[in-house]
Amino acid sequence: QSKLRVPAPVGSFLAASYTNSVKHFDSRAQAMSELGCTVRCTSHCPRAVKKKGNFTFLKCRLRKSQPPCTWASALRENPDKSCEQLQHPTQWLTHCKESKSNGKRGFTDLEEYQKLSGLLAATATTKPTAAVRAARLDGKGVKKVQLKQVQSLKKTIAKRRFSCKTVGQLHSIVRKHSDIPAKRDKGYFCYSMFSSQGSKKRKFTAIATTRKQQQRWVESPNSVAAADGGFKFSVLGWPLHVLGSVNPAGEFTLHALGTTSTMEESHVSDMFCGCGDNTARLTGSGSAGVKKAFAMTDAEKAYRKAMAKAFGSKNMMCFFHVKKRGKDMLMKRYIGSQKEKKVAWKAVSADIDIIRNAWNLPDFLSRCEAARCNWEAEGLADKTTWVDDNGRTWNFVTNF
Repeated sequence: QSKLRVPAPVGSFLAASYTNSVKHFDSRAQAMSELGCTVRCTSHCPRAVKKKGNFTFLKCRLRKSQPPCTWASALRENPDKSCEQLQHPTQWLTHCKESKSNGKRGFTDLEEYQKLSGLLAATATTKPTAAVRAARLDGKGVKKVQLKQVQSLKKTIAKRRFSCKTVGQLHSIVRKHSDIPAKRDKGYFCYSMFSSQGSKKRKFTAIATTRKQQQRWVESPNSVAAADGGFKFSVLGWPLHVLGSVNPAGEFTLHALGTTSTMEESHVSDMFCGCGDNTARLTGSGSAGVKKAFAMTDAEKAYRKAMAKAFGSKNMMCFFHVKKRGKDMLMKRYIGSQKEKKVAWKAVSADIDIIRNAWNLPDFLSRCEAARCNWEAEGLADKTTWVDDNGRTWNFVTNF
């Protein structure tokens, strides 16, 4: 028995029917891609069914299902090649939930495809298995997707977004911006390095700054150097490094931004050493001019060793991480109710703030001793005592 032909809604192929603007796109190709017109799925999904002049009419792929889905929209191409999605003011605005899905291949629905595409496009190093796991844990939009589908989607996204660039192009761009600029506040790459690590891997390093920030580094010898970084700031998944300094008033100044293809200790050290050597030459201060007595980082070994090698600094823990670790330890070891723990931490936190505001090393040591005496007088040592696996006795006061 032949399938019954479902007639199109009256007026759905008239450009004048679509007057409400929904979304703007840079091009028709971008609109088709973002709306999912080319996505293979078994449920509701837009399809370009007719093109007339500068209008492309979209209908749901379940328009012939039972009952039929009447959703409709239109794309209007503008003279500047941009594209606008339009809809009818009152009709064909939503998909019919009762329409039965058809087909055996593809994603369950468009939402599933968009969720996984977003996770895979976040960075070039996102693995399909990790994307599937994250999407399922989120509990929205992902149902029965198979790993092979996600692997295929990953190849498509990687080819479209990341494979258009090569290491040679990256090298060329960095070199174009490596000359010392005439303006003091114009950025440039003060140090970069490309080296081979074998037939497939290449080692990349680049750090950018301005002449003004390099001069400020030299002009503040009593400031504390600071470094931190993270992996979620570039599409390649490489770590982004922040190099700055903190003055005696606790104010942070950014001096340079860098990236490396690895977090190896020697790799990060080379980057900071390159920045330090360039700063010494540019400012005429020599190697002694870029040294810092102290450097503040988190527990990342690469940063701690790199700062010591590049700037001759003694390591200090980041104030934020000190307080976080102190709170975790106190809440775990304190013998008392939850309310008593919060009261104790409030007092300890205030003492740590006082220690942080020290003006110099003798003042710092004096404030530490005052805090220790205060904690012992309040019985904090007795209330936080514990014995480790080796039989050694500890408490918050002595361990802090």
